[in-house]
Amino acid sequence: RRPAPVHSLSGMGALLTVPFSMAASCCGSLLASCCGALACKACGCACITTSRAASVAYILLLSLFVLCALAFGSGGGDIVIFGSGYNSTAEGWLEHMKEQAMGSASSSAESFWNDRFWCKSRHPHGWIICCADVCGGAFSIYRFSFVLAIFFGAMALLTCGTTKFGARAHRGFWIAKICLLLSLLVTTLFIDNSVLQGYREFARYTSFAFLLLQILLLIDFAYSWNERWLAYDEESDVDGLCGWKGAILGSAALLYLGSLVGWVLLYIHFGSSECPAQQTIISLTLIACVVRHLATMHP
Repeated sequence: RRPAPVHSLSGMGALLTVPFSMAASCCGSLLASCCGALACKACGCACITTSRAASVAYILLLSLFVLCALAFGSGGGDIVIFGSGYNSTAEGWLEHMKEQAMGSASSSAESFWNDRFWCKSRHPHGWIICCADVCGGAFSIYRFSFVLAIFFGAMALLTCGTTKFGARAHRGFWIAKICLLLSLLVTTLFIDNSVLQGYREFARYTSFAFLLLQILLLIDFAYSWNERWLAYDEESDVDGLCGWKGAILGSAALLYLGSLVGWVLLYIHFGSSECPAQQTIISLTLIACVVRHLATMHP
């Protein structure tokens, strides 16, 4: 027997898809309710860790965001998911009805969603998440930076006092923090690039306070490190370079070498001949560091 034409089965397909759609909606609602309850319970879990573990977690989180920002900044592009369309090669009336039902249900919503994106002409089938000007280049890095600024700014406000709530907020609620970061990152996709340009200019001038704080922390860490190793050397019975004296001299040599490599990289990547202002700033900073170092070595 010859199979019935597809157009003659459109009414039957629509009739059969009604109970299937109702059952799918019911199951989807139940699944969403269960997932929502589980998510709320997971986000409410304190999951308190030690201070050292919390520091390691924040470092890993920051490193992950930096790596993602670099990846999207250098190789980001249009992000499209769930491509759809009518499959003319499907065999059998059941396959045709399924394709017809899925296409009619998603085409209108897909078109309504994609109309807001300028790159919709490049992706006739599929749901566009963001175009290359949002998910790639410098503005994708601004979005990661903006999310981190909001997150750590909120954490600074929550932990500014020595309270039990501040300690719990700093060392716990990791699932809620991850969900918050992901939500903020998705939200930034709907922020216009002009807003992020304003954030870039704001961060350019207010980052001085952040850099100053980081310098103070590094200086305090260096002094604590030096005093601790000097105390170990005084308590040690080894007078040669095989003990703590050798460790102190070796670490100092490595730091000098790292500083030299850093200055060379600054001149290579930021001190080109087309940027005389940057060359001047790098040179003045280098001279000031050398003078400051010689002053500290003077008895």
